[in-house]
Amino acid sequence: MAKPEARSEKASLTNIYEWACEISSKILDRLGKEEGIDRIKTIYYAIRGEETPGRFLEKLSKEVGEVFFSEGISSSKGQLVAYELLHHVHGDMFYLAKAAVIMGLLNALSEGGCKKDKSSGGGASE
Repeated sequence: MAKPEARSEKASLTNIYEWACEISSKILDRLGKEEGIDRIKTIYYAIRGEETPGRFLEKLSKEVGEVFFSEGISSSKGQLVAYELLHHVHGDMFYLAKAAVIMGLLNALSEGGCKKDKSSGGGASE
């Protein structure tokens, strides 16, 4: 029974990663490259050092809330990811979920961004 649980955790982490990519990509599209990078850096610097789940979620929700209210940027996966983050805020899974958020934010800044490539499956590995 460990395999279905592992698959569920992997799917959850993939959703978290894809959510962060989507938010970052929308920030870049809406604000332009320079201002978008500055906004993503602000989110990154706010959450990267948080070592406790509660503080991490508080900072992440504050930063994403500011983007939502000031720029109107949201995600189609928002509610699902909020649920998944709340269920991954313990033990090692917290650090994996945090890494998924950070990598999603940063990968949007890479050359190819977070755009899915139909031939390779794109985004996170399966």
